Amino acid sequence: MNLREILAISKIDKNELIILLCHVLNISKEELFTNDLEIDECHYSKINDLVKRRLAKEPVAYIVGKKQFYGYDFKVNKNALVPRPETELIVDYVLDSTFHDDEFNLIDIGTGSGAIAVSIAKNRKKANIFASDINLLSLNLAKKNIELNGVKNIHLFKQDLLQSVSTFYKFDFIVCNPPYISTTEYKNLEKDLHYEPKISLIAPSKGYFYLKKLIYEGKKYLKSNGKLILEHGHNQKGECVNFFLKKGYNNIETLLDLNKISRVTLGQNS
Repeated sequence: MNLREILAISKIDKNELIILLCHVLNISKEELFTNDLEIDECHYSKINDLVKRRLAKEPVAYIVGKKQFYGYDFKVNKNALVPRPETELIVDYVLDSTFHDDEFNLIDIGTGSGAIAVSIAKNRKKANIFASDINLLSLNLAKKNIELNGVKNIHLFKQDLLQSVSTFYKFDFIVCNPPYISTTEYKNLEKDLHYEPKISLIAPSKGYFYLKKLIYEGKKYLKSNGKLILEHGHNQKGECVNFFLKKGYNNIETLLDLNKISRVTLGQNS
């Protein structure tokens, strides 16, 4: 069977099928389309098995075990969320706020795959970056991605939010993509998301528990003029801004994603 025939009969998105084909055949997208490939029975059987998994709504990133984020390759598995383009806003903001030779302290809370920390570390080699997670399996995944991307300035450790950090140690940046989905919202999510770890998605108090806790407790871990940067849901900007105001943060700002949706809110320590 050739490529055109497979593309014609597939029941999944064509772009997703191309990713699966490249994975099974171990070739690039360019190679896939520049060669007149005949796909043998063995490879076709493997591709068909992966297509069935995708039809069951398993995310493509979990099926192939990798995902690109900020232009870098990351290993992914069910122990961490699939890195998403919206989260790149956090990386953009930190990089836009600093220079290549800047030395600063940053901690990525709930690092998961390590995508945020690694992407910043790749571009700011003098930064002192910490990445933490409560899940040891997530930390193991982050360790693999640190090694995969060849970064040396990330320190991994296990903790719940900021519990293991001394208040004597101050950060220029605290960044986090915390769980922020309510139990009610979770029930109505696309089935793809139900494959991802619930602990990384669902938060008590209608989705605000971790956002509020980080805003209320994070200030004492920030240097003067240090910034707390949080990703949140599309409808959570107003409440997050209120939390920042109540705790006396300055220069509160909300960043929009490519769809002009409020996605990240930050505040500065006075």
